[in-house]
Amino acid sequence: LRLSLRARSPSAFFFSRCCSAQRKKGSDPGLLDLDGMATFCYIRQPDGTLKVHQGPPPAGYVPVSQPSFVAAPPSAVRSMAAPPAAIRTMRVSTAGGRMDRNKLLALNASMPVSRDLTNMQETMQVLSIASEIIASGMDIEECKALTYGSETEPAASPVLVSAVGAAESKMLLKKAPPHHLVCVFAMYGEKNRIRTKAEHENGQDFMNIKVKQLEWLFAGETGKTWEIVAVDDGCPDDSKSLAKKAVEKNRLKNVTILDLKNAYKEKNPFFMERGLDEACKKSRKGGAILYGLQYAAQTKPFYPEQKPRLVMYTDSDLSTDMALCGLLSDGILN
Repeated sequence: LRLSLRARSPSAFFFSRCCSAQRKKGSDPGLLDLDGMATFCYIRQPDGTLKVHQGPPPAGYVPVSQPSFVAAPPSAVRSMAAPPAAIRTMRVSTAGGRMDRNKLLALNASMPVSRDLTNMQETMQVLSIASEIIASGMDIEECKALTYGSETEPAASPVLVSAVGAAESKMLLKKAPPHHLVCVFAMYGEKNRIRTKAEHENGQDFMNIKVKQLEWLFAGETGKTWEIVAVDDGCPDDSKSLAKKAVEKNRLKNVTILDLKNAYKEKNPFFMERGLDEACKKSRKGGAILYGLQYAAQTKPFYPEQKPRLVMYTDSDLSTDMALCGLLSDGILN
């Protein structure tokens, strides 16, 4: 596989280093397909050589060793050329084996100096690195010391800092007793951010990304469940319908979408006593959060009565990483 990239560009260097490293004997990497990114994998031939296969790995494909993931936009594949920014490293294993201090530092050297919270690829990269940190058994305090920075040392790449934070969150969640976590947020004027970047320049795809972060956090946990409650607070752009479309399109689970206007239609005493009007103009975000909290307090879909029920609320955008919710569970339950 060849891509025409400028020499010395960090992205080009890292992509070529990944490709060349994977051709070593015993390495048979698969490459991840995410959100419209092209997928490749190396298929070992009977004579021992590796052949590049475009598309998802065929049936029965099993990597020989721990894979590194790299993705490139379909346009780059078609033209066989792409600017450095088009190459996104999804998961890195610089020399095979488990994560350790040296690999963490080497990984940081290849990471971007900023973080795009709206980029699904970077979100999955953060979670992938966090999983690798956990699997390695590295001391989380050592990871934090190496990445969080100090008065004399700069912090690591925000991508790596986020990964270390997510790893600590999942470790702490594992220590927490069984519980159900409800995440509430209000939606007003989200007609653009609820879409993907491909659909709108301000798109964040926040429904999809929030779910992916929570799925990763709670994966493998017994007796610990989660739910998202998104509340339309009288949005004139019909945020609830856009949210429902996003849920259906991505087949998202554990998502409940509420409409604050229903509180008025139902003459809900709590809200009527506080002056809720039919258009919800006197309420907006505050009323939406309260409606979500009331829903969370009154429903029991996932757990027995004795199971702790935690409720948190956040913004609809991606300013808060939902993979960090394990820190909240730990802070309350432990």
